[in-house]
Amino acid sequence: MKNLYKKSLSLLSLVLMVMTGCSKKESEVKPIADRFQIVDTKSAVNGNLVDGTALTASNTFTLAYLNAAPGTSATISAEAINGLSIDPTPVTLSGNATVDVPLKGIPASDGTFTMTVKIDLGGTTYICTKIFNVDLPNITAITSSLPLAKLFNVNVVTSVNFEIYPRSTVLTITAPANTTVEVISTSPKGRTLKITPTSQFTAGDLVVTSTFMALPPLVQTIKLTAFSKGDGTATTPFELTDADRLNRVAYGLNYSYILANDITQATSTATGVVFAGTLDGNGKKISGCTINAATTDKLGYFGELSTSAVVKNLTLDNLNITGQSNIGGLAGINRGTVTNVIINGNLTGTTFVGGITGNNFGTIASCDISAFNVTGSNNIASLTPTVNSGSLQNANVILVVPTTLPTTMYGVSTPQAADFSFAPSTGTVTVVTTPANLTTAPIGGTQKLTLTPLTGFISGDLTVSLQSNKLSVLRTIKIFSKTQGSIFDAGDGSVGSPYLISTAAALDAVRNDVTKNYKIVNDITLTGQWVPIPSFSGSIDGQGFKVNNMTITTAITNDGWVNTNTGTIKNIRFANVNCNTSAPFGVVAGKNNGGTIQNVMVSGTVTSTNTVDVLGGIVGELAAGGKVTQCYTNLTMVASCGMVGGLVGRLTTSSGSTAEISFSTATGSIEENASKNRIGGILARAEGTVVGGGIVKNCLATLSITATGTATAVNVNGVGGIFGADQNAGIVPIDQCMFTGTISAGFSIGGIAGVGSSITNCLVVGMGPGNAFPTLRSTGVPQTGNIGGIAGTNKVKLVNCVVKNATFKAAATTNLMPVAGMVSTYQNGGYTANSFVGSTSLEGSPTPPNGDYIFRIAGTAGNSPGANAGNYAAASVTTALRTTAVGNDAAGLDGATANTTTQTFFQSTMGFDYSIWKTDTDGYPTLQHAGYNGGLATL
Repeated sequence: MKNLYKKSLSLLSLVLMVMTGCSKKESEVKPIADRFQIVDTKSAVNGNLVDGTALTASNTFTLAYLNAAPGTSATISAEAINGLSIDPTPVTLSGNATVDVPLKGIPASDGTFTMTVKIDLGGTTYICTKIFNVDLPNITAITSSLPLAKLFNVNVVTSVNFEIYPRSTVLTITAPANTTVEVISTSPKGRTLKITPTSQFTAGDLVVTSTFMALPPLVQTIKLTAFSKGDGTATTPFELTDADRLNRVAYGLNYSYILANDITQATSTATGVVFAGTLDGNGKKISGCTINAATTDKLGYFGELSTSAVVKNLTLDNLNITGQSNIGGLAGINRGTVTNVIINGNLTGTTFVGGITGNNFGTIASCDISAFNVTGSNNIASLTPTVNSGSLQNANVILVVPTTLPTTMYGVSTPQAADFSFAPSTGTVTVVTTPANLTTAPIGGTQKLTLTPLTGFISGDLTVSLQSNKLSVLRTIKIFSKTQGSIFDAGDGSVGSPYLISTAAALDAVRNDVTKNYKIVNDITLTGQWVPIPSFSGSIDGQGFKVNNMTITTAITNDGWVNTNTGTIKNIRFANVNCNTSAPFGVVAGKNNGGTIQNVMVSGTVTSTNTVDVLGGIVGELAAGGKVTQCYTNLTMVASCGMVGGLVGRLTTSSGSTAEISFSTATGSIEENASKNRIGGILARAEGTVVGGGIVKNCLATLSITATGTATAVNVNGVGGIFGADQNAGIVPIDQCMFTGTISAGFSIGGIAGVGSSITNCLVVGMGPGNAFPTLRSTGVPQTGNIGGIAGTNKVKLVNCVVKNATFKAAATTNLMPVAGMVSTYQNGGYTANSFVGSTSLEGSPTPPNGDYIFRIAGTAGNSPGANAGNYAAASVTTALRTTAVGNDAAGLDGATANTTTQTFFQSTMGFDYSIWKTDTDGYPTLQHAGYNGGLATL
């Protein structure tokens, strides 16, 4: 048995000898999941066939197939046609492959014949009809009309038609690299070579070897190339006529090329390669090329020129490159020969930046970079900043910034001079930007400036350009009015004059007075372990700046950046956090007790080995009166604790105040392995007895949630895209929230809430009905299902909600628990009204009779005093494995089938408020205001 997709000479030859009787072309054969299929165009009668001549071992029938269960038994047979047949032959099939069975008999006459092959498999008979050719005996030679000239422009699928005789001649194809060739029979003698390039570069010999019986083989060669002229040799280089062919140079690095005309190219595909061939510009130019890779080293139009590389007679016009170190206009590193190259445009890097190359080991001669602007932070040059063992035949200017150049200046509270002396001494200093309330003036004839602070100057960045001809080095100096050694830049900690923080030490010093007011004035990178601030009751405004690399390892309850917050934390980006905890934890605050956390972003990883509770991406526990708003997380969370929330782990309520989570977004992933599965993309758990003691509104979760724990009691399971589970009915209403991720868990799974209460105006959007990545899937333990598109279990109302383009899938062992478009089960007075399911696949357990526990709206009737009413589903909603008829009652478990989905229908019939909703591109409603809407830049 052979792999179906492996290149095989015999498979190529059998395609030659037969013509399929099917109506589908091979390109139209698309695998259907889990369904056995015969690939007709890859099934064939093989070998040379001659009238009255005995068969050989090569005369077989090949069956090609897809989707055979491992170890499937089948029998292949064919009745006699023109003296040939297939005796019933048992075979074993598995997966996607081919199997050969021998032909029997002796061809009775020459001509073209059709064999009907039967494949008996599991009580089903499949038919495959194959046309085969029989040739006359005593043929003395193989003849072919295959054209043998060069074949140019093979950069797309190309076909070559020819005839071959004898008709059952076997063709063996040897294709050049990066090319596949298929032989198609078009008539008893007619053949087509279908040549498909598999990369951007095609060049080499296509060899066709024809064999028939004992005749001498016929070997024919066609030279292929993706270019319009040339063969890539030094004497006959490939001609480059347009950007498409110029881009292909990066895939054929050892050939010779010549520009046939000027070419406009948007960007170079050769920036990361080592070119070893020859590029002759022929006096022509390449224009408009832009390469933007600010963090990349060894960068240029080419990444590197090898010792054999030659680039000559070329103009790079309006070339614009941004890179890091070892940057050159032509090449990051040159080991070859560069002559008569002209470059104009702009080159920007950090160190070792040269107009031709950043690092030279080769030869540079007769080049012109007089109109090329070269900018870096140090060691920049007109040709190259480093010559090494190479040679230069042009004048080379190198601009070097001394290590004595200041990077920080303290105590600028009165006018003073700043010295920026550098080589060459003829260079000049130009001010690019100045901080607020600081003026500068040149000191005549020197490379110095006078700095004069004005009233209100505290600190800021001064950027200067050190220039010599077209070379310029940009340097930024941090200027402070404070003297060196002061922790804070300025301020007295009052509301009107907060302490200003610019360093990690100053940020750490906040713990010394947690009642004051603070502002962060620049990005801060932390090193080592961050020790959480025990409590914070003041205010800190990050002003959109980053706190990078916060690392916390703790076993203390309610730790985080701060342990307990009762103040205000806003406008901070915590980037690349790395937190490990064995106790209740929140990244920003372990507990937010009446405080406000606003416009805060967090990215990185959080790991909890705590086997009890709680973990939150922003806050561990949100107590009464606390507020989390306009926040954003992108976290990888791995936990062993029982309450895990993308933003908040647990919300607790008390009378007289409301805890709020609003206008926030959670992305990334949550993986939880615990005996309690209470997980929410936004909030994991709500506890207390105060109805409306908390609220979750206008939030968006797009993360992947996986619960792999071994929970055995269904009352400790609740996994939702927004909210995990509440303790009592109605304590945390959910409004205008949206989930677009995936959930895999055991029980009480909902797109919005695992176990919820009052849910209004909420939306769940999947990746498409029947998708291989279900929006909601029941797995793990106890694997009892209870899947609802909005809520697994709901305790109060579910009104004006939408589920669309989703897939819900029960586990194979799910035991009589509903899979429903809106809600699986109810508790207390739960019910669903005026809600809609569209374009969704509901897939129940395949274990009978569990497949019938699939419902378009609800798994059970609403509980008193509520009642299901006014619910609709689109006709595109499917209920796989369900054997009972789907109902058509707006108050029933399946809802009514919607005959229209216009905005008028949703407003007038279903009562949707279009100040909350709007019409999406699919015609269904979508929310207008869900998720983070802050003004911070991205993490």
